[in-house]
Amino acid sequence: MTSGMTSGLILLDKPKGLSSQQAIYALRKKLDLPKAIKIGHGGTLDPLATGMLVIALGSATKFLGYLLNANKTYGVTAKLGQVTTTLDAEGEICAEYPVPYLDTNQIEPVLQQFTGPIEQIPPMYSALKFQGRPLYHYARKGQDIIRPPRSVHIYSLKLEAIHKDKLSFVTQVSKGTYIRSLVHDIGQLLGCGAHVETLHRLQVDPFEARQMVALEQISEAHLLPLNIIFKHLPQIALEEPDIKKLKSGQKLNTSLNKSGESQIFALHERRDNQFVALINIDNQGQIKGEKWV
Repeated sequence: MTSGMTSGLILLDKPKGLSSQQAIYALRKKLDLPKAIKIGHGGTLDPLATGMLVIALGSATKFLGYLLNANKTYGVTAKLGQVTTTLDAEGEICAEYPVPYLDTNQIEPVLQQFTGPIEQIPPMYSALKFQGRPLYHYARKGQDIIRPPRSVHIYSLKLEAIHKDKLSFVTQVSKGTYIRSLVHDIGQLLGCGAHVETLHRLQVDPFEARQMVALEQISEAHLLPLNIIFKHLPQIALEEPDIKKLKSGQKLNTSLNKSGESQIFALHERRDNQFVALINIDNQGQIKGEKWV
């Protein structure tokens, strides 16, 4: 990677079979990144899953936490009639049931019950911690830990196809949603059980599916500027001397915030429109730096 191209975002179309960390290692190798350059991802994808994995390089890694709250869109194929230990195709089959004839008249009302705010129990095979250890640690030992339900939001759930013992649908969900649990619960309500056969992440807000790049095709030309994450925020541009004052802890005032409450802005340097920080402007118009590049 050439000098100066060491900070930004890459939207990797993660292939099946790689963990998120393995994908990061493969990308580092593909771009021949020096070890000194930090690299991280904004939301784990299981090895079974494919699709959008947001990867940050350099100073962009500081802002990955903002992507954890992003809504995500998935294309899903559910295999009916089988429940597995992991709730997906990687687990062992632990129960089998006959699959009744199903058409849209039977399936659509069930999907509607999972649209909107719902309570969801996380799967045992997950990285959620219990007494300092991930749940999958206990699951591999055959232990079942009581997991309290969590509130998540299913913004849309659109049936795409029905084929004998398989359902395909597209869903947009809030942070913290487990698609494996969603499919399992749909299977329970249909009365035949189900697990995730394929899972493809189509989108992580605010990015689009068309922006994804396959691992073998990635080059430094696919590095996106960090400020693309914050294009939905109100923007402010300041001169370099004022930016230096803010960064040193001095206070500045502006009349830009008309909302009547504190508001986050994306700060750019006026000279070259370079994104430099997220700032908070309170209801008195006082500017405070939140996070700097």
